[in-house]
Amino acid sequence: MSTTIEVRASDREFALYKTLADSDWNKTTLEGVLALLWKVIAESVNSSKCELASVLRSPAEKETGDELNHEIIEKIRRLAEVFTEPCIPTIPAKFSPKKTKAIILAEKTWTYLMLSSMVRLKGETGFFLDLQSLLYLAAIHYLLPLLEKQALRAEHDCLLNAMYVHTILAWRGQPPHLFYLQSALMGHLGKDRRRLELLDQALALTPLSDHSYLTKANAYWIELLELGDREAAMVFLLNLNRIAPISYQDEIREMIEETAAL
Repeated sequence: MSTTIEVRASDREFALYKTLADSDWNKTTLEGVLALLWKVIAESVNSSKCELASVLRSPAEKETGDELNHEIIEKIRRLAEVFTEPCIPTIPAKFSPKKTKAIILAEKTWTYLMLSSMVRLKGETGFFLDLQSLLYLAAIHYLLPLLEKQALRAEHDCLLNAMYVHTILAWRGQPPHLFYLQSALMGHLGKDRRRLELLDQALALTPLSDHSYLTKANAYWIELLELGDREAAMVFLLNLNRIAPISYQDEIREMIEETAAL
């Protein structure tokens, strides 16, 4: 029988989440999300004597050992063989012989993203999912580029696969968010047309009244501009302005003005 971990959160943790969500995507944010993820499960993990505690603990213990948890890596590998995506490379057989700070962050990140496939979560599971999304986006903007810069290919590709698998396992019941997260991954991989397709799908499935609609619309508009299609970007904004609620108008007007200025 799998280990059960309870997610416990109070107003303080919810407030910390909001602060992190409003932060820039950098090392401080990534480490802050990892610390908050640990905070909401630490008591339960410690009391259950979960085998993953040494990986999940944040900040990491001074002596973490050089060996990665290969059970987690093999689970990611097996799931990636089921949920395939041609743009994502397979996980290499060999990893770096010694853990660095970046590798410790990568292992911790892919373990948190895969956690619900390895243990049973209860309690504030919705909040845990939201934290995982913050972790995912912080990994897109900070951790994956860092692993690339340090030529840590195996760790980079393992994290890539864990992130893709996470979108399907965690968000298959909410396709708009699934497509949005996958679009961010395609952006990192430089697959701009695929990113645009996924953003289009995410936007089409998101109700206008949803708080994330304007965020997705903004991402879609930026992608059109980066692809050099200013005319399509303007048409998109004008159509959006016609159907959007009044609360969106100021931001859409700014986007229109910026597009016209180009």
